[in-house]
Amino acid sequence: MNGVKPVRTGVPRKKNGKPEAKPRNKSRRSKLPAESCYKMHGVRRMKRAKARVTLTKTWHLRVLSRLIDDCAWTIPSRNAAKLRAACSDLDLWDEAAKELSLKKMNSIDHILGTAEAASWGLLSSIVKKLKVPGDTAKCANAAIEDLRKAERQCSEFNRSGYKTLESSHYLPLMKEFISKTIGESLPSADQLWRSARHGPGAVCGQVLTQGCSKYAKYSEPPYSVTSHARKYAVELIRSDERWMVTLATKLQTRKGELMLNSPECESVLWEESLINVPGNRITTVQKDRSKDRPIAIEPTLNVMLQLGVDGFVRKRLKKRWGLNLNSQVKNQELAKAGSVNPNPDSPATIDLSMASDTVSLRIVKMLFPAEWYEYLTALRSPSGTLPDGTKVRYSKLSSMGNGATFAIESLIFSAVVYAVVKNARWRWKTANIAVYGDDLVLPRVLAPDVMFLLRMSGFSPNIEKSFTKGPVRESCGTDWYRAYPVRGVFLKGIPEDIMDLFHAHNALWLWSVSHSIPLDATLAYLKAAIVSSGFGAFTGPADPERTDQYLFDPDATTIKGVAKRMTHRDPSDFMWATLLASLSPLPENHQFDPLKGLIGSGTVFTSATRREWHYVTYTVQPSAARSQVNDHQREFSQLEMV
Repeated sequence: MNGVKPVRTGVPRKKNGKPEAKPRNKSRRSKLPAESCYKMHGVRRMKRAKARVTLTKTWHLRVLSRLIDDCAWTIPSRNAAKLRAACSDLDLWDEAAKELSLKKMNSIDHILGTAEAASWGLLSSIVKKLKVPGDTAKCANAAIEDLRKAERQCSEFNRSGYKTLESSHYLPLMKEFISKTIGESLPSADQLWRSARHGPGAVCGQVLTQGCSKYAKYSEPPYSVTSHARKYAVELIRSDERWMVTLATKLQTRKGELMLNSPECESVLWEESLINVPGNRITTVQKDRSKDRPIAIEPTLNVMLQLGVDGFVRKRLKKRWGLNLNSQVKNQELAKAGSVNPNPDSPATIDLSMASDTVSLRIVKMLFPAEWYEYLTALRSPSGTLPDGTKVRYSKLSSMGNGATFAIESLIFSAVVYAVVKNARWRWKTANIAVYGDDLVLPRVLAPDVMFLLRMSGFSPNIEKSFTKGPVRESCGTDWYRAYPVRGVFLKGIPEDIMDLFHAHNALWLWSVSHSIPLDATLAYLKAAIVSSGFGAFTGPADPERTDQYLFDPDATTIKGVAKRMTHRDPSDFMWATLLASLSPLPENHQFDPLKGLIGSGTVFTSATRREWHYVTYTVQPSAARSQVNDHQREFSQLEMV
């Protein structure tokens, strides 16, 4: 019943062959450290439970059946009948749901009501990203095929495709935009590396035994780097005296002799601290039901340098052109405005296919100043290793996973828009132009020329997700029909634990409340599945920011949930920990001395299990016998259940 198989929540442990009494809840809670219970609405969650649930293989099909029962009155009866007949197979559902897609909504000759438009968006999206068991290999293979296709596209542009753009009157305008944004020559190292930092994800080549935390990436050398980026990595480390002193001190400890002032110290230091790797490692992550998304895991110091470029380009685009790559709000607001304004200068939205994988080497060489091209190509990974061990020699500048890809592609697409605006003798207006990665918003009268120039530059506009006329617009995770939000809910898989069930229920509950369309049958089925899982009733005030924490119930005043035991590890070595801090400026004549300690104050992240951290402050006295650490804020993300 309710698509749930019973699951045992725990078995008393045995000691000396006899069952051991199960500890009371109070005793259990007393063993949890203060930081292990996540606070929400001022109430600590006090119940611990095993979170996994086992659902039937047809759980998602039963959800679809009830969803049709709830929404049938809002869509044409012919479409409702087709979807009802397709509830037994996801492929049939996809085919039937195409008649309710945004493209179809954009081409109909009558005006939809708000309930109708919202239901179209929900029913066409609900299983778009749903992955069921057995699809893993198929989706991964599709992602690798997309990567190969993008490589062929870049290779073709590098060989001969660039010639059309080379003779075009658009090229000087695109180069002008990029030169005005980042300058003809490289900025100073201080400007270029101001944003250099370790990224949050995995790295290629460096052996990490303490997870992927920043502390682990600093404290477990040798660091991986490609041969062309090695000289820049050395300069980056030299620019931070704390880093140099820490590496030298640890080298001295390992070698058992004083090496801080010896002539051979530096050569041995780099030999021990850096390891050359040929390139990155390719993997895939979930995208939608039919295929995954290929991404690359970059070497440690390559990522750090790439993120320095990313920060510099972001600042320059915002300061010079009003393009803010740190916020999607402008794209979303312009998309909403474009869905109701029929004027020629009203916003149109353009999306691209495989944008991150089609920034060819040739287009970068044609558009960027020589010093910039040399620097960007030095930081890239020239090759990648596929999951099956096959090597790929890249024809593109970079891919997803490279810390600079997002900023560089945004810069190039902005240059395309600028060239079309200037060629049309328009003025660049920050009020009606927005670029966020491959999400472009611009006056609709310019959209055909922009799409033409994108193709000329080796890119592929996504016709299915680009809207230049009609009442529909889509940009940065928002879908609009005549200024009404019609973004649906995306189920990403059959729930594996109680938190996934919470999210499925709460996401649909929020959709129901925001559109005033009751989903009584669907929500009752999901709520019954939660209760039948053996976890009891989990209710609390609705908090849209955390849909996976508990069951939304607007009438409830208390919260019951699942507390999680955290295994935080403070940095084991204070010298490594200081590399995670933003120290206060020091006097110019100050000398770093590892024997006396570091002077300053700032912030530092403690190391924790995978993707778990909290924020602390520290203060260091001149004697630096030890640091004083005080918690002042806690945040957790992707907490692991016990």
